[in-house]
Amino acid sequence: MALTFRKCYLHVGMVDYEGNKSALRIDLDYASLDALNTGIAAITGGGGVLADLDAVTDLKIISAFVGEELGDTGYGDEGSESEETATISCKIDGRPGVYGNLRIPGPDAGVFLPGPGSDANVVDVADVALLAWLENFSTDGVCLTSDGESIADPAVTGNFKGRRVFRHSRRRAPTA
Repeated sequence: MALTFRKCYLHVGMVDYEGNKSALRIDLDYASLDALNTGIAAITGGGGVLADLDAVTDLKIISAFVGEELGDTGYGDEGSESEETATISCKIDGRPGVYGNLRIPGPDAGVFLPGPGSDANVVDVADVALLAWLENFSTDGVCLTSDGESIADPAVTGNFKGRRVFRHSRRRAPTA
């Protein structure tokens, strides 16, 4: 994996009178995240990008974040499929009976139990790479679930389970 700087961007969340949400992503002309942080007033300050957007839309701006996009070019490994997903149900830390769902698009075969049979579609709760990934979402990690919560310690047996699922692709085969 050789991700390198691509660009900085501004993502703006907006809502209308009926509560319908809209999002706008704007590429920014900054050479790095450090440069963006130095010039943040041009985005958030009076007369900045957000103020100018507010003046031309009837929607209410409810959120904004700036970020740095890192990227690489090319294709995934042979046999990888974005339609395949590992869906993992995890206990939420400190909330008995509450679970959160995490997903891994195009999971490595090693995160599943060896086959053949139905076990081949069950997440291997002892897989070292999977445990390391889930640790990022625990109270010791830096990631949160979509509801802003941490998961219970994934090293404790029974705190998560998962399975392989596929989503349908609407992508057409290339024509000659």
